[in-house]
Amino acid sequence: MTFGSATGGRAATDWRTRDIVVTAIIGVVFGVVFQVWNQIAAATTGWFTAFPAGQNLLYGVWLMPAVLAPLIVRKAGAALFAEVVAAGLSMFLGSPYGADTLLSGIVQGGGAELVFLLVRYRGWSMPVLSLAAALSATAA
Repeated sequence: MTFGSATGGRAATDWRTRDIVVTAIIGVVFGVVFQVWNQIAAATTGWFTAFPAGQNLLYGVWLMPAVLAPLIVRKAGAALFAEVVAAGLSMFLGSPYGADTLLSGIVQGGGAELVFLLVRYRGWSMPVLSLAAALSATAA
């Protein structure tokens, strides 16, 4: 934990209760979305028989908490936290991918987290967010 300045201010990296709650809510909402999306992905598998790589277009939904949470909360660890909560809830709700769901959440959140770390949690532009999403997808 870091401490604020001598004037009593909080450091930008300190997690407040509302940061934890907002990030957890994002994770919970996406945990439910993941369950719905699991059904959509399973139902559309046949559509991609001729071009299996096309199913990767659906994959972006599973990466969203890793980019959305840090964009809103702007704290170190938000990507990983939101992805792990979402994946954990999805697994708890009966994801067909089982425990692999949680591992995917850790890897996807960690991939995005690396990009935000590289910009020292100060860059929130579209190129930074796009790179975070791309690294999250690559890590997955």
